[in-house]
Amino acid sequence: MAVLTDDQVDAALPDLGGWERVNGTLRRAIKFPTFLDGIDAVRRVGEHAESEDHHPDIDIRWRTVTFALVTHSEGGITDKDVAMAGDINRIAGQSPRSTPTSPMWRRCRRALPMPGTRAARSPRSSAGRN
Repeated sequence: MAVLTDDQVDAALPDLGGWERVNGTLRRAIKFPTFLDGIDAVRRVGEHAESEDHHPDIDIRWRTVTFALVTHSEGGITDKDVAMAGDINRIAGQSPRSTPTSPMWRRCRRALPMPGTRAARSPRSSAGRN
């Protein structure tokens, strides 16, 4: 696998929304609505990185997660980094925790009783009620 030239990296960047070349790496910082949204995105990216055996450097600063890609064994940016950047955009671009209409939110809502509902009351507090 060959290290990409500067021209090749520059040609790839327009298709990688949010990514830039910084000190010989592809880098993107994403600000999430909440800290846990960022952590969830890191988990999903990590699972994908494991399956691809190509791992980004990840820096977490409260709600901002920065991903950096470089193929260390080759000493520069390769096609694997460009592909992983696109994958990270698809994976982390929309956190499932960020919207109440996402399937994850609906599953959690069904699984956990909402505060103030009869299902949320302990059996003891509902004793004697019809």
